[in-house]
Amino acid sequence: MVYVKNMAKLDKNDLAQMNEDYFKSLEKERLVEVAKNLHQLATDLWEQQQQSSENSSSASIKR
Repeated sequence: MVYVKNMAKLDKNDLAQMNEDYFKSLEKERLVEVAKNLHQLATDLWEQQQQSSENSSSASIKR
């Protein structure tokens, strides 16, 4: 199973292994840690998407 230390370095295979059985196998403290890391990853990706969207909007306005 995947031992999640740095979410930013996960690849598609790592994420594919993070299924219901994986989450059920974790002790409570580890599950909370993984959930916090996944939340941070989701937040970072959302912020990147927002910046990309803003940059795209700015570029089309300047044309």
